[in-house]
Amino acid sequence: MDGKIGAIYPDAIAGDTMIHDIITTRTSVYALLIGALFCCSMAGAAQVASPDGQIKYVSTIIEPGLFVWHIERNGHMVLNESIVGFALKDNDELQYWYVTGVAYRSHSSRWKPVYGKRSVVPDVYHEMTVDLLERGSKQRRMQLTIRAYDEGIAFRYSFAQQESLKE
Repeated sequence: MDGKIGAIYPDAIAGDTMIHDIITTRTSVYALLIGALFCCSMAGAAQVASPDGQIKYVSTIIEPGLFVWHIERNGHMVLNESIVGFALKDNDELQYWYVTGVAYRSHSSRWKPVYGKRSVVPDVYHEMTVDLLERGSKQRRMQLTIRAYDEGIAFRYSFAQQESLKE
């Protein structure tokens, strides 16, 4: 199945306008140990912050296995807690999870659009990828990727092909 993409811009929710001009060179850094910008504990919350640290995606597992997340800006919640879950065909639900892995990555590059206001567009973000395993007998797997930009949060969920999850 293809991944779905969503984007949330806390600036629009909070009514603020952020202006920035970032000139960067292409680098891609994979981080195993995360310092001040990232924090993760399998028993606690996993989070990723924007490069400027103002926007943060925070998630946690609450019993009986609900994966709950919210978005903060400057320490204030701008998007209330939501639960990751799916309603599938035949009244089947995909809602209770184990976290089986969390990986972090930072990215900084720029690209040139064919047309538009800018001649160069920066592409700078911090990324967290969470591997989830369904609790219960079907054991379906999902991967949730969250990117934190200075302008907002983007997320994608994807399902690998698996016997217990067919169209």
